[in-house]
Amino acid sequence: ALGPHRPAQRTAATAPTRASHSSGRASSRTQAPSAERARRMRHLRALRRDVLVDFVAAFVLMVMILIATAGLGVVLLLEIPLAALVIGSFVFEWRRRRRR
Repeated sequence: ALGPHRPAQRTAATAPTRASHSSGRASSRTQAPSAERARRMRHLRALRRDVLVDFVAAFVLMVMILIATAGLGVVLLLEIPLAALVIGSFVFEWRRRRRR
């Protein structure tokens, strides 16, 4: 009654052995973590590269701001006495003319 429609039974030759089955799992276990580890390492390398680029950009910007600020500070230190001298001479001349 079951004749040709019976499911084929596995023979010893076609059935996977316990060793080959477990070794297949072991290799997939070792491949998956190593692939995951490689992916994480690539990700961390990219993050380190991004952080390094950000650090260099921030350092260059900091140096430029310090140079500009120091330059402006020097100009300001020179400009304040000069401005005071010009304003003082103007006030002095104005008072002198007014007294006459």
